[in-house]
Amino acid sequence: MNNLINYQYSNFIQNRFLIIFYLVIFEGAIRKWIFHSSGIYILLIKDILILTTIHYAFKNKIFNFNKNFEKFLLLWTFLVLLWIFFQLVFKNNALIFYLVGFRNWVLYMWFSLICYRVFDYKNIYFLSKYIIFSLIILAPLSIIQHFLPVDHFLNSLPKEGYIFQVVPGIVRTTSTFSHVYGYTQYIMFICPLIYVLMFNHKIFNLSKKLSIFVIFLFFIAVATSGSRGTILFTILMLLPFILSRLTIKFVKDEIFFKIIGSVVLILVLYYFFPVALEATSQRFEQAGEQEDMFNRLKSTIFGSKETWENISVLGNGIGLGSNIARSILGNFGYFAFGEFESDRVINEGGILGLLFNFIKIFSFYFVILSFKHLRKEKNQLAFFYWSYLFIHLNTSQITGQVTSHAFTYLALGFGMVLIKDYFNTKEKNYK
Repeated sequence: MNNLINYQYSNFIQNRFLIIFYLVIFEGAIRKWIFHSSGIYILLIKDILILTTIHYAFKNKIFNFNKNFEKFLLLWTFLVLLWIFFQLVFKNNALIFYLVGFRNWVLYMWFSLICYRVFDYKNIYFLSKYIIFSLIILAPLSIIQHFLPVDHFLNSLPKEGYIFQVVPGIVRTTSTFSHVYGYTQYIMFICPLIYVLMFNHKIFNLSKKLSIFVIFLFFIAVATSGSRGTILFTILMLLPFILSRLTIKFVKDEIFFKIIGSVVLILVLYYFFPVALEATSQRFEQAGEQEDMFNRLKSTIFGSKETWENISVLGNGIGLGSNIARSILGNFGYFAFGEFESDRVINEGGILGLLFNFIKIFSFYFVILSFKHLRKEKNQLAFFYWSYLFIHLNTSQITGQVTSHAFTYLALGFGMVLIKDYFNTKEKNYK
């Protein structure tokens, strides 16, 4: 592709990426405060955008089917379609569930691959800037929700929603999302960008003042979210942050001022948000008394004991455990296939579900590649993003929950582009 044509392609896909991203983050706001029954329509709009983008890619020959990623995705698409065919023959499920399953297991992967083919670092930096801008709207709203009464209009949810509370009287904030989990997924998605911003505010072409403002907003939003998942993930992402610090040398004055800034942020949180910190502390204590964290983590990644005891070769039906299926079936579905994503995937797809889980665990390979990129190029973004993706792919509900599913494949598109140079170099060496 020559430069002009490639620019046209990347500009088109870039716009689609932003439209889908903003639909994901504002879908809940529309459902909560404007049109309660709009969920299915917004879902269809997103899927139409994905389908037309895939059609655009085929029409303009963006895919290269001589390359390994395309070969893998073709094989995966064939396997899922074959599995759906067998399940249609041997299981008594309606076709609509398998359409949902194909959407959740395959469709959005093609969008990630399109991003890989047409984007470069300039596109990633441009998109990152507009993703970060969204925090200026979502974080203050979340902070305001924390201080408002549980029954306030801004804390309302769609008709079927349940308002979760950290402790009685203090909500677990949702910002513009229709559920706490969606807001947690948003914070996870944006967290690597914020940590990179703490390294270098110039990377996304943001002013120093705006960068500091956004960083403070992020950590205050995390502290007042009331979500254990949000807080634990933010803390866990400090590991790649510290490792990057140890790998890349920095000016002593720069390190000093960032340490001072961190201390100031902690003091601000303790002074202005003591109730939030106390409530969250109580939430952690209560959960710690009720749960075995090691067994929970093991079940999250590999599946629960009950799932392994009742595993079948074909599974019960790809798509049947998702929250889209729940809306079709009523209360059945979703948690009927297990609390964790690994349970649902295995229960839906049987042996193919096991393969899917293995592929997610294998993503650690890309964390290693991104760390090599960090040492060579001194660029933290790839390492931060693949650290996030590895955690996200193995702990989040990427096929079961609509918002998490969308963030997964937007993030995967990002992640693949960030290690693109490695694969391009490898291909040249083989020639």
